Amino acid sequence: QLQLLIEDNGAGLPTDELDSIFESFRRSSQTQQNKGYGLGLAIAKRAIIFHGGRIQAKNRVEGGLQIEIILPLKIPH
Repeated sequence: QLQLLIEDNGAGLPTDELDSIFESFRRSSQTQQNKGYGLGLAIAKRAIIFHGGRIQAKNRVEGGLQIEIILPLKIPH
C-alpha cells in the first residue's frame, strides 16, 4: 500500500470537526467565509474509497493538521 501524509503548521481543527470535513458542503468553523464550498475533501474521499483506500485527518502533536491517505498498490477488481 501507499501512504501519503499531508501536514501543515496551522492551528489544526477542533476535534469534533475532524471527520466532518470530508462531508459535502461542510467546512470547519475556522474557515474564512469567502474561501471554498466544502467539496474538495468530499470528492477526494469518494475517489480514494472508490480505489480501495481511506483518508483521515488528525491534529498533529506539534500543532497543525495531518491528512493521511492510504491507497492499495493494486486496485481491487
